[in-house]
Amino acid sequence: MKKRHFGFFAALVLCLSLIAAACGGGGGGGIPSAATLTSIAVTPATPSIALGTTQQFAATGTFSDGSTQNLTTQVGWSSSDTGKATINSAGLATSVAVGTTTVTATSGNIVGTATLTVTNATLASIAVTPATASIATGATQQFTARGTYSDGSAKDITASVTWASSDVTRATVSAAGLATAASNAAGSTTITATSGSVSGSAVLKIIVNLPKTGQVTSYGTGSIDDGALQRGVAWPTPRFTAGTGAEVDCVTDNLTGLMWVKAPDSTITRTWQEALDYANGLDLCGHTDWRLPNKKELRSLANYGEADVATWLNNQGFSNVQASFYWSSTTYAGLTTLAGFVSMFNGLMGYDTKGGSYYAWPVRSGQ
Repeated sequence: MKKRHFGFFAALVLCLSLIAAACGGGGGGGIPSAATLTSIAVTPATPSIALGTTQQFAATGTFSDGSTQNLTTQVGWSSSDTGKATINSAGLATSVAVGTTTVTATSGNIVGTATLTVTNATLASIAVTPATASIATGATQQFTARGTYSDGSAKDITASVTWASSDVTRATVSAAGLATAASNAAGSTTITATSGSVSGSAVLKIIVNLPKTGQVTSYGTGSIDDGALQRGVAWPTPRFTAGTGAEVDCVTDNLTGLMWVKAPDSTITRTWQEALDYANGLDLCGHTDWRLPNKKELRSLANYGEADVATWLNNQGFSNVQASFYWSSTTYAGLTTLAGFVSMFNGLMGYDTKGGSYYAWPVRSGQ
């Protein structure tokens, strides 16, 4: 009976031994254990960021079986100098001050590191002020540039940026940000301040700022007419300056800069073409660049605060101005057989056939 039990037990041990051998047991191996973490690589390895900015780090683990895995959200993150940069549990580092710190990712006893360098703050944006400005032709406008940096600080950088105008026929801008509008080109241009790859801009509108009409009495109700509002550029004092020396027979309008014949010829009226030829051929006050004025130039002489413009002009340094019609050089585009005239009695403008007969009053651009 004992022999039978012994035999059965021996057979069972043999069977278990065979099974163990078949499963890789014994000296040939056994049930494999799980792969273990062997190293951590932190990337980027040596980043450099400007003060006020952030840097995202990633942690990649390498295991004993050669496999890799993103461990960014599983490792513990730390900064060796939190006075230079801090880092949160997701691996996002935030700069604090200029300098260098070591960023470490830890899992158990395995660590990986990277070196983070924080540099001085960099220019992030430029604000140009005023953002929109309107000036008259020939006038100036000072622009300023304020830079905002990556750390949130800001300062005036007007003198260090490069200034430019998108349309120099409308306005130019100096190295100090002073824009100067052209004297005869209304419109708009973009003023830009640039530093490196960062720029800011503003819009400059150039308008024709018309002079006042001279009317100072209000003839309406509610103080909303010309005499009450008196809009426009104020007249200089004196409005006109009589010439001296070689220019004694001429008068300069200090409002427009135009030079006029002091005593326009009233001995004869002319057709439009005759008036053009007469003005173009005039040699007076040492100048030969005389011409017939356009409608706006001629009308600029009118004072709408006076009942008789001619009488007023004859008291302003002119003589022999007639309270009558004077030709302009402006043709009516809708019917080119007509040209414009202006009344020196009341400032009225109109058109007549070029064969009509009116006075001529030559003008030239002043210097």
